[in-house]
This record gives sequence, C-alpha cells and structure tokens, in this order.
Amino acid sequence: MTTVLKSHHTVLKAPSVEEAKTWIADNDPAYFEKYYGNCYLICDQPAVWEDKVQTPNPVHSRLVEESTLGFHLLAEVDAGEITNRADVMTWFSRSLASVQGLVKRSVVERVLGDLLRTTMLYETAGRLVITDIGRISAVWYYRPEDVFSWWKGLEWIEDNNLWDNDVALAWAVGSAPSYNLDYVPKNQAKQVEDYMIQLNKVVPHAIPTALPADLYDQMSGKQVPYLRLSGFRYDSSRIFQALRQIAKACEWERPDGFWHLLETRIKHGTTQETAELAELDGMGVMAVRKLTRFGIKSIEDLLDKSKRHKVERLLGKKTNQV
Repeated sequence: MTTVLKSHHTVLKAPSVEEAKTWIADNDPAYFEKYYGNCYLICDQPAVWEDKVQTPNPVHSRLVEESTLGFHLLAEVDAGEITNRADVMTWFSRSLASVQGLVKRSVVERVLGDLLRTTMLYETAGRLVITDIGRISAVWYYRPEDVFSWWKGLEWIEDNNLWDNDVALAWAVGSAPSYNLDYVPKNQAKQVEDYMIQLNKVVPHAIPTALPADLYDQMSGKQVPYLRLSGFRYDSSRIFQALRQIAKACEWERPDGFWHLLETRIKHGTTQETAELAELDGMGVMAVRKLTRFGIKSIEDLLDKSKRHKVERLLGKKTNQV
C-alpha cells in the first residue's frame, strides 16, 4: 500500500511512543482532542504486523491480584482521586477488571477493609486518608502486605530493644509475604526448626518461614545456596529503601550507617564484626571469608603489624595496598 503525504500530515520519528507523546504534548497539546483519521504503522514486515494487529494477545486486568488492587487503592487515595468509600466503587467501575467481570465488588470492599484494619488508611468523618506507612507503599511501589510485615517486624524490634539481635533482625527483614513460600521446603525443615527455637525466645508469635532462617545463616557467615537468596538479593536495595522509610516514618533513630551495614552483611554473608572488611576496595567475599577463617576479623586485625605476614600470605598483596 502506498500512502501519499499531504500538507496536513505530521510525521514523527521518535525512539519510543512515550517520546513521541511528549513531543506532541509540548508542541500541539490539543492534538489528541481534535485528531481523527487513520494511523499508519511503518515497518519492514507488513504481513507479520498485520497478523499481530488483527489477532492481538488477550489483555486481562492485574487487579485480580488483591495485593495489586490494594496498592492501587492506596495510590488513588494518595493522589486525591479517591476521597471516600463511594469514590472507591466509582473508580473501580471504570477499571478493566470491572468491565471484564474478573473482580467482584465484595473483593474490593474486603481489600479496602484490610487497608483500614492494617492502618495503611484511616477514615475520619467519612473521608479516607492515607497514613505515612500507607504512603510508603503508594509512592515507592511496594505491596501493602510487605510494608505491613516490615513495619510490624521493626516495631517489635524497637519495642523490645532487639536492634543488636541478628535472629530477630533476620525475621523482621525476611518475613514479608512476597519473598516466602506458604510452606517450608522439606530440605530446609531442620534448619528452620533450629532457627525457630532461637527466634521464639525473642519473638514468641513468629511463624516458621524459610527466608529468615537463610538470612540468619547468611548474617552468621555461613554459605547459603545462591538460588535460595537470589530473589531477595535482586530486590535488596528496594527492600532496604523501604526499611529506611518505615524507620523514618516511625521516628526510630538508628546510628549512622546502621542500614547500610545490615544490607552489606546480608549481601556479602558476613558477621557484624567482619562486615567492615567487605567494604574495603578490592576485598571480595571469598577474601573476607579466608581472612576470618584465620582470625583476621576486623580492619584493626588487618593492619596489625604482628599479623601482617599472615595477611599478605592470604591475600597475596601488601596490606598497605588493601
């Protein structure tokens, strides 16, 4: 098919649709209101694209996931689009989930009730208001149930002065639902059982989950299979961003570097006393483990003149070059 361009046609060449839309918004803001006519897709394989356009993949709403629905409700309240319970249903009636009949209104009401029960939202004089904790989910794109889990875990840590307790910290950081199966794998049953014996001494209400046990082993300097921690490690920067935001919202003061040190320990698998070694330039995890195995557990040990020959033999380089 050959198309002849006319004087009123506009041709945009942009790396992406978003950049084309940005150009239109800046140069012709009324474009989408007045536009009508045909849209032409310029491509190298017309037959392939014709098939794609005529037989598109089915699109289903993601609001069928209650955690996704909860996140969007928080975001809409934060943005001022939802101000009361009636607004919730008005907003939902316009969603693809409602049009497709995938989600019942009773589910929406239950999710809203959960957000109020967990004080991610509160209601005053008929008005829905987002809390500082709820805003962490809405602004930073965290699932509400994960934020609630981290919040309550850290609250227990604060109330019981357990900030120096690795067993409790591993539970507070690692118990979020998104990062745990709803069962304990058979090959971890004994490990989790041993961990829970220690944990229940300081957190009596904790339930068995596998990730906290792995995090505790990791923080104790033990080697944990990479795949068991890969999902958490991939998200670790976002997870610790959430933890910092929660602590800030609750005004729990921590020493400078507390969260960074904890993240480093989980990332590298080091104890608190050896974590500083892992922060040194050129110091890999295996080198730290090699040093600690021979009693070099701190920067002071590393620079101790009486241990210099041992350090140089282990690392294969001068200590003043570390």
